[in-house]
Amino acid sequence: MNFERKNAESFSTYDAFQDYLEFVEDNQEWCYHTLDNTKFEVDDDNNLIMKIDNSFMPFNGDENEVEVYPVTDLAIPSLIRRAEVTGDGIERLYEQNKITFCTHLEDYFSTKGSSRNKLKSCILFGNCNAVHSGNYAPISQAEFYKGTFDFLFNSFSNVNFISGTYSEEMTDVLLSIEDSSLIGAYSSILNKYGLGKATSCFVNIIASDIAEASCICEPKIVSDNYKIPLGNKLSLRHTGKATVEKALEKISDLFAGFTAQVRSLEILEDISITNAKNAMIKAFVYLKFPQKEASDIVEAFVPKYNNALEIYLHMTKVLNNINKSNPYDALRTEEQLARLIALSAKKWRSFDVSGTVSWNAKDN
Repeated sequence: MNFERKNAESFSTYDAFQDYLEFVEDNQEWCYHTLDNTKFEVDDDNNLIMKIDNSFMPFNGDENEVEVYPVTDLAIPSLIRRAEVTGDGIERLYEQNKITFCTHLEDYFSTKGSSRNKLKSCILFGNCNAVHSGNYAPISQAEFYKGTFDFLFNSFSNVNFISGTYSEEMTDVLLSIEDSSLIGAYSSILNKYGLGKATSCFVNIIASDIAEASCICEPKIVSDNYKIPLGNKLSLRHTGKATVEKALEKISDLFAGFTAQVRSLEILEDISITNAKNAMIKAFVYLKFPQKEASDIVEAFVPKYNNALEIYLHMTKVLNNINKSNPYDALRTEEQLARLIALSAKKWRSFDVSGTVSWNAKDN
C-alpha cells in the first residue's frame, strides 16, 4: 500500500504539539480481545469492520454484547502480520475485494494457532487503527515526547522545537540543539570540507502506535541544510516490557556518547583513499544502494582530500532525494549510510581499486 499520512496535523511550537498529543490520548483506547471472539466483516458500504463479542466465545452474533469498530487501512498490515502471511498478494486482495479478503483472513487465522492469542487493538476516535499480538506494549506518545523534551532541555542549552507532525500512523518531531559544547566537536570538520558554518545538532524523533518500532531518536549534524548521520540511534520496539522509562534511559545513553560519535568521523579522515570515485561506487554497492539513486552523486564528486571521510560526507547528499512525506524512509537511509562510519580501515581500502568499477553487487 502507498504511504499516505492520515489526518496529519503540523505544529511549530512545543506547547501546541504536546497539547494535541494529550487530546489524541484522551480519545484513544486499547481494546483487549482474542480472535476467538472477534470477526472481521464488510458492511453495506464496503467498509471493513471489526466485531468483538464480549458475551462468550466463540463469536455468536449477539448484538447486545458486540462492540463494532470501523477498520482503517492503517490496520491492514498489522492484521496480515497476525495471520503470519508474507508478500503483498493479500494486500491487493483487500483493495480489490474486501469480502473475499475477510474470508481468506479467517482461513489463515484458523490454521495458525499462534495467531489466536490475546490481541490488543488500537482504537482511535472510534476506529480500529491496528491489531497487535498480546505481547505488544503500548507506549504513551504524550509521555514519551514530554520525557524526551525534558531530558534535552535540561541537558543542553539552546534546544529549539523546529517542527512536529502528528498523523494516525506516526508522529515525528525535529529539534535543534545549538549547545556550544556540541558545536565545537564538529565545527572544524564542517569548515574544512566546505560544508558551511556549523550551526546545530538536529534530532529526529519518531513515535508510533502502529509501526514496528515505537520510539526512534536519531541525531545528526546539520550545517546549511547539509545532513550528516552519526550512526548511533535509539530504537525501542513495542514488545514485552518496553516502557517510556526504558526509552528515556536509552536517550540518555545516546546523547552521552555524542562527542564520541563525532570523533568517529575524525577516524575516517585518517583513512587515505587513492581511487576516491571507485571507492564511493564500491561503498554504495556495499550498502546495496540502487544505481539510479546514487550515480548522480558519484558523477558530481570531485575529490580533494582523498580520504574516507570526504567520500562519506559526499555520499550523504543522497538524503536530499528521499521521499520527505515518509519520515521512516529518511531514517532508514540515514541508518544505512551511517554503517560506513563503523567500517574498518581494511574494509575501506578494499573499496580503493583502480580501473572501471561496475554497479554490481558481486563486485562487493
